[in-house]
Amino acid sequence: MGIRVYGLSFFVAICLINPAQAMRCGNDLVYEGDSKSSVKAKCGTPLDKEIHEDSTPLYNQSGYQIGVSTKTIEVWTYQKSSADFRYELIFNNGVVKEIKENRS
Repeated sequence: MGIRVYGLSFFVAICLINPAQAMRCGNDLVYEGDSKSSVKAKCGTPLDKEIHEDSTPLYNQSGYQIGVSTKTIEVWTYQKSSADFRYELIFNNGVVKEIKENRS
């Protein structure tokens, strides 16, 4: 009985895990954590690039704002053909943080 419950719990846990997204470029795959240079080598030049600045206020221990932290977010768009999915790769500090797949 205990083995069945353990096996069922393991199966449910595996089903609930959110798998990392990947994007196929020819025979290569791009994963979250890949660098911009790696993506460009695998997939070539993107269809579109957008660059956004994201600012976050910095506070000291007393709660006073002491500055602003700014990071650059890049969004690269790939679509091999009009019949293919459209992919958005979101880079933070030159590394893929998220891969979005648009099925429409």
